[in-house]
Amino acid sequence: MNSKLVDISTAQTPSYLRKIGIFVLLLFACLFIWMRFSYVDVGVTAVGKIELVGENQYFTPSKKMKVALINVTEGQNVKKGDLLIAFDLSDGKKRHERLKKENAMLEEKTEAYSVMLGLLNIDNNKVNTLHKEIVTDFKSNLALKENEIERLQVERRSLDSLIDAKRVEENYLEIMLIMKNKQAFENEQTRQLEIQKELASVQQDIKSAQIKIESVASETAKVKLEIDQYRSGKYIEWRRSLGHAHAKLVANESALQEIKQLLNNEQVFAADDGVITTLLNIIPGTWVEPGKPIMSLEKSGKSARVKANVPIDHLTWARIANESKVIFSEFPENNYGHLIGEYRSYNTEIQQEEGKGEFYEVYMDIKDNKMKNLPKDFGFFDGQNVSIVFGRDKRTILSYALNPITRGMHKTIVDPHLN
Repeated sequence: MNSKLVDISTAQTPSYLRKIGIFVLLLFACLFIWMRFSYVDVGVTAVGKIELVGENQYFTPSKKMKVALINVTEGQNVKKGDLLIAFDLSDGKKRHERLKKENAMLEEKTEAYSVMLGLLNIDNNKVNTLHKEIVTDFKSNLALKENEIERLQVERRSLDSLIDAKRVEENYLEIMLIMKNKQAFENEQTRQLEIQKELASVQQDIKSAQIKIESVASETAKVKLEIDQYRSGKYIEWRRSLGHAHAKLVANESALQEIKQLLNNEQVFAADDGVITTLLNIIPGTWVEPGKPIMSLEKSGKSARVKANVPIDHLTWARIANESKVIFSEFPENNYGHLIGEYRSYNTEIQQEEGKGEFYEVYMDIKDNKMKNLPKDFGFFDGQNVSIVFGRDKRTILSYALNPITRGMHKTIVDPHLN
């Protein structure tokens, strides 16, 4: 059986396939030319973003951008605010993927025309006929306007007579108004007398209120004097029990809320690890309930500002910072004595100060939950008294319980032998 081998590499494409290929290429070329040059420079103003169809992208058209309108016919006027569907021809490679659709605002008085705009065919006969119709309509309208003018002149004369009558009535009303104003003036005088009586009553109330204000001011002065006496050492036991210690406020890893209200409308500050304060109503080591106000005195150079209402938003310890060191005086070997020292910025273990004996460096061991689990009979926290807890080491805790009402001081020594 005979067979022929055909060399595919030398085989020629049939002529009809070549013609089809050339036709397809020409078709695409024509389409490209139409898409590339059959555009309208519509002067789109940048009034809003135009969204890409099917894509989460936007572009803002500019006046110089070339777009091909596909919903505007040849010679059609485009008004401001018309909806346009257009191809962006700023980059020919992506124009098919970047079909835009938006209420693109055109500039006022802008007209969009196709590049292939044809000339209008004008029929002279139609123009002449139209001219005659316009002239006839003009003459007819002119006669109607003349009749209308005559009618308006008659109406004008009637209105002139009416105006004269209104002027006479106006003069009469002016006379009546003068008489009425006289009576109104007398009524106003009577009303002013009543207001003066009411004003005298209000002034009397103001005097009474002023007396009350002076009374409150006197009481306030007494309270301020009492505070000054406390600070000067008159209430020595209370001051000792508070420790008169400057302390760093730490609340749940320094997450102390910003101070909301201040006395004397002073500037707000946030107490953190870097702010040194004197606690006035919270003793370091006590458990602080949510929302409880903390009165503190910020020390900044020589000035001192009183802060009020420092809320803590969760249960946490108001404690001396882990790296802080507290200095106490008159501290015997058995860890029993009076707390009259102050917090100082010393970092040495023992400090000497004339007339006050030895100063011991004491750490506040309250970073864990061991202290709050102590039995109540140890007097650590009884629900009414506030306690200050300190010690030379982690084994011994000395608690001074302060009664805020009587300012009495109670001492309790506990030795829970904490590890």
